Amino acid sequence: MTDEKNIEIEEQGIEESHDTNHKEKRKYELKWSQFSLFILLYLGIQIFVGIVIVIMDAILGTEFINLFTIGYIGLLFDTGFFFLALFLMKSVRVFTFKKIDFSVLRSAKTYGYIIASFFFVMIIQYLIIFVLKLENPSAQPEELGFLQVTRGFEYVLLFIAIVILTPIKEEIIYRGILHRFLETRHHFWIGLIVSSLIFGVAHITGGIIITPTIMGIAFVVLFKVTNSLVPGIILHMLWNLLAYITIITQFNL
Repeated sequence: MTDEKNIEIEEQGIEESHDTNHKEKRKYELKWSQFSLFILLYLGIQIFVGIVIVIMDAILGTEFINLFTIGYIGLLFDTGFFFLALFLMKSVRVFTFKKIDFSVLRSAKTYGYIIASFFFVMIIQYLIIFVLKLENPSAQPEELGFLQVTRGFEYVLLFIAIVILTPIKEEIIYRGILHRFLETRHHFWIGLIVSSLIFGVAHITGGIIITPTIMGIAFVVLFKVTNSLVPGIILHMLWNLLAYITIITQFNL
């Protein structure tokens, strides 16, 4: 009788543990309604600010619209809009920040993954751009606003926008939100393919699409093996830093 009672207690404990784990998992799941609302909020803020700027231009006869859309200034404002939307959407914020884990930096393996990913991306870019000549990134300097900077503080703002803020924003958007949402709702491969393709398309105005798509795949894999967005952010920063230095050196800016 005692054994049966113990077994019953153990089974009850297992069920409670399963319920707790299930509730914990549900706590960080993101619903389609929440995901869609976040995207609409993010785009809505951009559209609202754009309308206000257009109205100001029409009334005051200014050229604010050009100021807000030029290269790095546009990137700075876009980053601000994104984090405002993230701040307003607690469900998305909780879902995302759960994967910003700095503890992975204590492991030497993490740095090995970052270095391996960096050289993989470098080799892929070299093959596609210089060997196969499938893409031409010559439009990037103008697209990012390098050709418009003339003063020292503008280079600082350009650096902050491209090397620091954009990697954080893009890793949260494409890997932290889009990939993870599709992975948890559907399948890992769906998240990888869709997020990487959209990441590639987002860079098409700079004259490239294949290389950023492959980079997106590398970032997803890095996230998968480390279970944290931090290594991807670091890799993204290193890559953008290389691009920043290369463009400045190339154009003698």
